[in-house]
Amino acid sequence: MSTFLKILLVIVIVGGIILAVRSHKQNSVSGTQTENSSPATTQPLSNGDSDADLQNDLNSIDTSLNAVDQSSADVDAGLNDQPIPQQ
Repeated sequence: MSTFLKILLVIVIVGGIILAVRSHKQNSVSGTQTENSSPATTQPLSNGDSDADLQNDLNSIDTSLNAVDQSSADVDAGLNDQPIPQQ
């Protein structure tokens, strides 16, 4: 077998290994993201213009913003998470 074919074979094998490892990492990351995610529940805003309707809309918006704030805090905590040493 010529030297060129040997080099080409090594490159193909190394490339296959890299793709397999990358695919495995992406699958494990996407699996952990879906475990902790929960759909946000939002209330539809009203079409009225009375004080009570506006107050209900403001309460709904505040609830949605609090949910976003909590999700952001969860993401920050996940980014700051330290790996557990393996033995």
